[in-house]
Amino acid sequence: MKKEKLIAFTAILLFILVINISAEENNTDPFELCFSDWVQTDGTYQYGTLAWGSSEEEVEKYLDVTLEQPEDLPQIEGSEIYKADKAYSWKDYQAQLECDFYEEDGLYNMQFNFETLPLEEGTALWKQLNESFEELLGEPTYVTEDVQITDDSMMNQRTWFQERDDWRNMIMLGHIINGNTSQLAAAVVRMKPVENREKEIDVSSFVQTEDFTYQGLPWNLSKEEAEEFLGETLDFESEDKELGRVIYRAAEKVTYGTEEGTVFLEFADDASGLSGLDTVRIEFTGENLNDFKDVVLDQFRENLGIEYRLLSYPSATLDGGLYTWFWTRENEESQTESLLQIWANVKKTEVCDKVSMVVNTQPCEKYITSVIY
Repeated sequence: MKKEKLIAFTAILLFILVINISAEENNTDPFELCFSDWVQTDGTYQYGTLAWGSSEEEVEKYLDVTLEQPEDLPQIEGSEIYKADKAYSWKDYQAQLECDFYEEDGLYNMQFNFETLPLEEGTALWKQLNESFEELLGEPTYVTEDVQITDDSMMNQRTWFQERDDWRNMIMLGHIINGNTSQLAAAVVRMKPVENREKEIDVSSFVQTEDFTYQGLPWNLSKEEAEEFLGETLDFESEDKELGRVIYRAAEKVTYGTEEGTVFLEFADDASGLSGLDTVRIEFTGENLNDFKDVVLDQFRENLGIEYRLLSYPSATLDGGLYTWFWTRENEESQTESLLQIWANVKKTEVCDKVSMVVNTQPCEKYITSVIY
């Protein structure tokens, strides 16, 4: 059993706990959850006999619920997220059901967000949930213990992985402590396994989660966890001991359109307060990438809008400059921001010979007075 400090949850478990449930919101008797129904006779993780990949209408019919999309319910590109109008409960604690659907592959997440509780009561429920799932499933594959998110909030998580044919199934528990309150969730999830992750990338490869990420790769992973998630070896590239950073290179190339690129992952343990994976860079090189640069920018602008800012750094050798385009997303829960950047190295001859797509996470200045990068 691995115990690692992971600030970011696995991509598929969005853990959206903005829906605080109160008893008066549900006037009907809640449906009692039975977690043993999440494990089928052949051992597969699934919610009862409700098939993965089901449509919204099929889920509504199976559960006898209406799925709704309130205006304040966050949405993720490539997915449709709903909440059910039926109340659920476990040991008299109410929970709100969230159902997530891939646009092309249907249902992939059944997540139950428990009502916000006082810290002592929530901690007791967290212990009961852990005991119940460990009795059912054994020890979890991954354990996250007391990861500090802000001065008064921290996170715990339990994940059970299971490989099934063309998909990876998971059962997950999450607990966020906000000051004197607790927010908990339990979910059964399906996602594509590592061997089926696309080596052909596009804009969607960076916008699969609430944060900007690469292929849904969670932030703050260790090197070993990143290798397991990506399903490939990371080779040592370089190290900066003064800055506390190590860079690894993915063994396999990726393609964007007609161009082939190399993936670099950067890991940090520094004064910023973050540790583990915080930057992924995909680098494309060639004699003339002008057209490729323009196509990439057009596609990212089409999906994300006009970039946040454009900077140009003159080269010290006066042979050209580095142009950078930014998009940014703020994660209020973890008080971080993620940046998606396009870098282009353009020579004095106005020929671009390197294009990089870069995603990284960092503490958000909105919540802190000073940050050391």
